[in-house]
Amino acid sequence: IRRPPRSTPSNSSAASDVYKRQPEGRDLEIILPITYQAPDTAADFRAQPMQFYNALLANSLSTMELQDFSDRTPSAETKEVLYEKAFALADKGKPLSEPEQIVTAPTKETLFPPMSFLEWDEDSAIAPVDDRELQYFIALAMENNQPTKVAKEEIELARLKVAEAQRNFLPAVKLQQYFAEGVANFVGYDERESKIQVDQPLLYGGRLQDSLKQSQINLEITEKNYDRLKLDVIQKTETAYYNLVAAKMLLGRQNQLYQEGRDLLSRVEKLAAAGMVIPLEVTSAKAWLEQIKFQLDSTRQELFMAELTFNQVLGVKETPEVKSRLIEAKRLNLDLKSCLEVAMQHRPEIYLSELLVKFNQYNKKVETNKSSALTVDLTSSYGYYEGAFKTEEMDSSKNWYVGFKATLPWGGSTINTTASKEETQPRYGQTAPTESSSVTTEINLWDNIARVADKKKADIELHRSISDFDETLKTITFEVQDAFLNYEKAVLQLNTAKSDMTFRRNELNITKIRALTGETNLPSALSSLVNLSDSLTKYIQALANYRISLANLKKATGYGMKI
Repeated sequence: IRRPPRSTPSNSSAASDVYKRQPEGRDLEIILPITYQAPDTAADFRAQPMQFYNALLANSLSTMELQDFSDRTPSAETKEVLYEKAFALADKGKPLSEPEQIVTAPTKETLFPPMSFLEWDEDSAIAPVDDRELQYFIALAMENNQPTKVAKEEIELARLKVAEAQRNFLPAVKLQQYFAEGVANFVGYDERESKIQVDQPLLYGGRLQDSLKQSQINLEITEKNYDRLKLDVIQKTETAYYNLVAAKMLLGRQNQLYQEGRDLLSRVEKLAAAGMVIPLEVTSAKAWLEQIKFQLDSTRQELFMAELTFNQVLGVKETPEVKSRLIEAKRLNLDLKSCLEVAMQHRPEIYLSELLVKFNQYNKKVETNKSSALTVDLTSSYGYYEGAFKTEEMDSSKNWYVGFKATLPWGGSTINTTASKEETQPRYGQTAPTESSSVTTEINLWDNIARVADKKKADIELHRSISDFDETLKTITFEVQDAFLNYEKAVLQLNTAKSDMTFRRNELNITKIRALTGETNLPSALSSLVNLSDSLTKYIQALANYRISLANLKKATGYGMKI
């Protein structure tokens, strides 16, 4: 507003005094406040600004209670004590017992409250993770998993091996029947014979007993191997399931953010049409909204990959319906020492390593017996014979045979001795019975070298299994420690992500309020919305990582804890 000339009369003496104080040729600025009334909430805010602000802030912060995990420090457990306990159990010659499962009940209902402050659409139904649904998917994955199917077949084979080892204690029975006709000295003849032969092992130096125990241990090994594969399937299914639920959960929340961003952009465009916002601010608002749309598209790609992984784990072509849309986190009473103790009692790998040691111990006994122990077998037969020339009447007779066979390994050779007694009635063309007793001894030179090599191999396998048992203990100890530390890390990340997300949501609400009062512009609210989308992504990923870290910890402890 230009100042009038000094000679121009004024309507007010006060104004004249002001003009007198202003130097010649200067401009005078008068700033007038302009209040813009936004729809819906502006009237309430103008009437009661502090009450409106406090109510909105209280509503946003009603679910902001954070659980403090800063005091959680892992307990120490020395490896020496752990190994001492494991080897003490192994030295007793008994398999590790199956203790009762440790129940780690949550100290509070939820570590982080349900995400009600993120559910801006109150009509949308949010279904939390259902354990029954997860168990169904685990059963489906077990049914379609090829390694577990092969493991079941190995169990059936091991049972047949046990039956075979038990059968070796019983006599071997052979039934024979013989028919013949021909010509002898230009005269035709007929003969037929029925015979039963029985062979019974008498002395094997304990080899049969050791073979039976070895086959029984082999059956236990196949069963524990099936348990090990089953735990792998459970862990993979849980991981894929939580990743899929988290992706769907994030997609739904980002859709809500995108709709909120579109509403804000619509307001900005209306203000621009009214000439109250410059075009640059509209362009800026569109750019922020495009970032949210890009994040939304990225989440769709992650959801697609999560579905592919889930289908692969389940062994299906089409993605089954997953009703869960919400992951919750619970605070648990967990410590490293308890986890290590549970792992030492429930991990199938420990049982496998212990059983492999026993298996190779019996294998060594069997191979040692084969290469050095005396074996004695009883062999016998009893038969009914009929035969004669066709010009004569058919004669019948009974024949029997009994004998003992002894085998003694001698270095790389074998000594075989046979003592037998036989009595037969006359056959066709014979006139007198035959009775004989015989003793036969033979030495087979260098026919036992393979058994000497097998004995050496069994000794090597035994030492290797003992070494593997020690390495298994070390590996499981490391896996439990690593899984527990990852769990603690996931808890800290979850706390941090939740705090950041809550801050960003409140920042967005405050930015909206400031935009209503003219302290800032609406595009700033869109930038806050982008920040909220980033923090929301981190929070939901932290939720998924938290549940996955629990799944890894349960697997590391052999699923001996109910979480």
